[in-house]
Amino acid sequence: MRPEKSANSRHLFLGMIVSFALTFVWMVVIFWLSAQVAEESNELSTGLTAKIADVIEQIAPEVDIDQTDLNHLVRKNGHFFSYLLLGLLVANSLRLSQRYAAGIVHQGEIDIKPTWAGRLASHLTALSPWRLWFYVWIFCLLYALSDELHQVFVPGRGCQIQDVLVDSAGAAVGTLLCLLVCRMASRKKKRQPDELFARQV
Repeated sequence: MRPEKSANSRHLFLGMIVSFALTFVWMVVIFWLSAQVAEESNELSTGLTAKIADVIEQIAPEVDIDQTDLNHLVRKNGHFFSYLLLGLLVANSLRLSQRYAAGIVHQGEIDIKPTWAGRLASHLTALSPWRLWFYVWIFCLLYALSDELHQVFVPGRGCQIQDVLVDSAGAAVGTLLCLLVCRMASRKKKRQPDELFARQV
């Protein structure tokens, strides 16, 4: 194995571990927010709403702000953007895993057939972008469902299907955003050698 390939493999592995760690941390944050009793959760959202209202009043003093409606909007957007970030993190973790698996299979570091690790690497390598998007979205949807069920046991909170729909929409957008950025980066990398060759000619 060439040293540069080994170094690239190590970098991919490190990036994959960091991405999975960030995903886990963000899942814990979502769980912690859901574990807050109704009074604490409402205090957090109303405090954020008040700060947003102050900014809007400074920018556009003539705008009449209903803080109750704004608070509702803040809470729903909080659901959307928290799962948008979760979808992005999970998708990035799987994309890095896919690249790492492709690298070790291509370099012959792992035997594809006999071991579970080999079969997993082979399956990851064969995943199409849309199947990866579907897997990530299903994972985030199941986590959103578990999160809402968790709130049934939190005083003053409850399970709302509407929140699950908002969460799943955020996850879908975050996953799609990650895949689009990865695709654009991949196309840019492919163009660079061609542009370099053209300049040399």
